[in-house]
Formats: sequence, structure tokens, C-alpha cells
Amino acid sequence: MAAVDREGMRGATVRAVSGLPSAELVGDSVRCGGVRVSIAAPHVRLSDDADPISPRGAIDGIALHLQHSDADLHRRLRPSDPVAAWLFEILEQLRVESLADRSMPGIASNLRDRHVRWSLAVHDAGVTASSSGLLLYATVQVCRARLTGDRVVEQTEDLLEAPRAALSPHIGTAVAGLRGARTDQEEYAGIAATIGERVSAMLDEDIVGTPDDGEPTALTLYLDGDDGSASQRVSVHPRASVDGPTPAPYGVFTTAYDRTHDVVDLVRPAQLDRYRRRLDVQVVESGLNVRRLARDLHRLFREPREHGWSGGHEEGYVDGRRLSRLVTSQDRRDLFVRPGVDAEPQCRVGVLVDCSGSMKSHLDQVSLFVDVLGHALELADVRTDILGFTTSSWNGGRALRDWQRAGGPASPGRLNERCHLVLKAADVPWRKGRRGLAALLKPDVFREGVDGEAVDWASARMPADVGRRVLIVVSDGSPMDTATARANGPEYLDDHLRATIAEQERGGVEVIGVGIGTGLLSRYYSRSIRLDTNTGIGMHSYRDLLALIGTRRVR
Repeated sequence: MAAVDREGMRGATVRAVSGLPSAELVGDSVRCGGVRVSIAAPHVRLSDDADPISPRGAIDGIALHLQHSDADLHRRLRPSDPVAAWLFEILEQLRVESLADRSMPGIASNLRDRHVRWSLAVHDAGVTASSSGLLLYATVQVCRARLTGDRVVEQTEDLLEAPRAALSPHIGTAVAGLRGARTDQEEYAGIAATIGERVSAMLDEDIVGTPDDGEPTALTLYLDGDDGSASQRVSVHPRASVDGPTPAPYGVFTTAYDRTHDVVDLVRPAQLDRYRRRLDVQVVESGLNVRRLARDLHRLFREPREHGWSGGHEEGYVDGRRLSRLVTSQDRRDLFVRPGVDAEPQCRVGVLVDCSGSMKSHLDQVSLFVDVLGHALELADVRTDILGFTTSSWNGGRALRDWQRAGGPASPGRLNERCHLVLKAADVPWRKGRRGLAALLKPDVFREGVDGEAVDWASARMPADVGRRVLIVVSDGSPMDTATARANGPEYLDDHLRATIAEQERGGVEVIGVGIGTGLLSRYYSRSIRLDTNTGIGMHSYRDLLALIGTRRVR
């Protein structure tokens, strides 16, 4: 469709929905009565090109904004702080969208579709990988859910647990008041400004800026000046991790609450048995060939090893005990011995599972993948630790409270109750240790994650005198510890994870990342694969892993 025809149809839709005959769209500009109207919320912005996100919801959103929002009042009440202004603009747009005519369900469907597509674009752009970006994203999600009654975006729902817990004491009451005030723009604006200012105060990192160049992102908005002209572009973006200042040395504020548990001690025996039966059913229904995988792993890890001597060879070292045979039978040539050689696995493997909250949506796939891999490694005679890492509480727990009581000193280091889990130790036979893997099906094991310390711990459990050490980390993304990130900066845990992986690889440990779902681990791991859990766990999942293990590389 020609651009001018598309523009005309969009303008007609805006006029029909808003009831304003003078409304029109000119490129990405909205006009009413010949006057430009600024609509800054990023999820309703239309570009001059064909919009990559379905435009119908944006057009309906623009129409509702024209119908229900007083531009002068909005501009007068908008906070000056850039973070607060960013949220204020989005919250006003969500307000007008919540006022859509219920007799026109197609509009509500368009708005919901637009919100989901925009949210996933934000997530895919990496904004939710930083704690500050995730906090802003979560604020938008919970406010919209409160206003409209819709559930938050399903694909990112598990990411919201930690930030939602962090936000609740600061903005919970204000969020609860949004829906009741949505028909009164001035009252609603006061609540929206409060939410924006409180969230801004929670952020230690300046992730909102006014870049002079660069492309707009899914989180870019354009703030209008007092005369209605666009005067400032504000973007929210994850902090860059390259070409920045040297990361601060990693530290831990307190280890008083750190724990390492055998996971079977954290789950009631009857419940663990139920989980084990459920996992056994999944293994059978998957059709995965464990013994075939074990043979492949044995071939992959086996290495020649000399042991003793074998006799009866026609070449090698003379065996004095057989010389008498040469006298009795001069044709005999099997008088030599050679060093005995076998080819058995000379290695140690660790499987480390990220037990942070966002992994809960992948419980079945992760437990199946790890269980089959662990069983196959046992059959392949490869001694294997199967471990997990999480925290004992959300949002810092007692460690955070201790820091606050100490006056909140700057750069405190890690602020959480680190919890390491032993699912199956390497020296425990599979028949006995397999029960612990079923704990991966227990949702409340999953909280937050401090990945770097877990990689250090899992690597240290592998003896240095084995021929080969391989650590397989199963995760869906970046480290997530809200309290630590807020106190030290959003890249603090990321930087430590990268440094830890590099250090372990220099020490001879091969560290491999297995990304679950949309998790992309290449930002941290020099070698990684991604498992698409939408297609299920199949033998191809393990072939990809084995191919990566087969390309040995240690820094």
C-alpha cells in the first residue's frame, strides 16, 4: 500500500474513534485542528516507514489520547525529572487506553496486542537484562495490569517477581489508586507523578539520558516544549558494558546468611517423591535415548591411559619370561610386552542450574534436560556434580537490612543471602542421587541468582588433577539480585560473572553456557548454545551440546 494511502486510512481511523473531524496523521506527527499534538509514550509512536509492530493498537491509542487527554493540563503537571517524566507520559497513555469504549472490543484487542508486541520488543532489546531497566519495565507492566485488569505479558511474567517485590513498599498504594482516578485527569496525574518520582528515587544509575545521536529505541519518547513543539528526546536503555570505567572490585557485604544445602533437606520427602515420579513420567514420554547419549558422551570424554603391561605382542619390549618359548618353537614371535592402554573418561563434569525466579517458566524442560544429561554422564562413567544456585530470600533479605542499619555505606558489594544447592554430588551413585534432581520442579526454590559466585563454587568442587574439567551452566539470562544491583550498579553482577568465567578458564576449567528459552548467554560465555524450549527437549538438544564440548578451548 502506498504511504499516502496508508496515512489517509490511519487518519480516518483516528477521526472515527476519537470523534474529532479535524484529527489527522502526517508522517509520525499527530495534528488536531491544524495544531500539532504531542503524544510521547513510546508504544504508540508511528514511524514514517512501515511499522514493525502492528500499528492498529497505536492508531487506536492515539485516537483515545486525543479524545480523553487535556494537553495543556498534562504538560503543566508533568514532573521535570526525566525518569519520572518518562513514566508519567506512559501512565497517561495507559489511562486513556483504559477508557476505551467497552462496546468496541476490537479496540481493546488492538491495544492489548500493541502492548504485548512493544513489551517483547523492549525485552528482546536487552532492557530487562539490567536491574534498572527491569524496574522501569515492571512498573509499566504492573500499572497497566491494575488499570485494565489484563494480566501482565505472559512471556516475561516470571521476570517481574523480584522488581514487583521491590516496588510494592514504594508505590503499592499509589498503583492501587490508579483505576479509581482514571476518569479525572488531574487527580490521576498526581498519582502518576508520585509513582514516577518514587521509582526515579529507587534508581541509582542514570539510565535515562538525552543522547545527541543514535537511533531511537522501543523506549524512546519525545517530550514536547511549552509551545507544543518536540524539544527533547529521552531514551531509556541498558547501560553499555564496553568501553566503560574499570569495574569495581567484587565484594560481599556479609556472609552471615550464606548457606549451602543438600536440596533434599529443603523439600518434604513425600513432596520430593511426587516430583520424582512426575519427572520419571516426563523422561519416558520424551522418548529420549539415554543409553545412546551415554555412548556418545563416553566416546567424547574418553582418553588413552597407560596401566600395567600387556604381553603376547610381536613388537615391543622383550618379555624375559617368554624367552624359553623361542627355544621350543622358533616360529614364535609373541615374545614382547607393551604398556597397557585403555580409553576411559578422565574428566569431571559439573552441571550448574540457575534457580532464579525467571527460570520457573521452564521448570519441566530444565528438569528433564538436566536429569537425562546427568543419567547419561553416569552411564558414561563420568563423575558429575549437579548443582543449583539461588538466594534464601527476595530483594536482599537480612543482608540488605544489615546494610541499611549500618547507614547504607557506598559500594557495599553483594547484598543478599546466597544459597548454593547440591542436587547430586559427584561421589553419590545415580540410583541414590537422582531423587534430588526432582527438587528442580519445586517453584519456591527459585528466587534470585548470583551467577559469578556460583560458577566459582562449582568450579572449585572439581579436583584440579583430573584430565579435563567441564562446567555446564544452565540459565536463561543475566544475574538477577535486585538489592545488589541497586546498591552497586546494574552491571556489577554481570561484570563479576564475566571476570569469574575468564578466571576459571585461565585455570583450566571449560565453562559452557546453555541458554534456556530466550536466554542469550553469549554476553558472558565464550562458548554457549541456546535451547529452544518451545520445540521441546530432544536428542538434537544434546547433539548441540556435545558438539560444543567437542571443540575444546580454554583461555
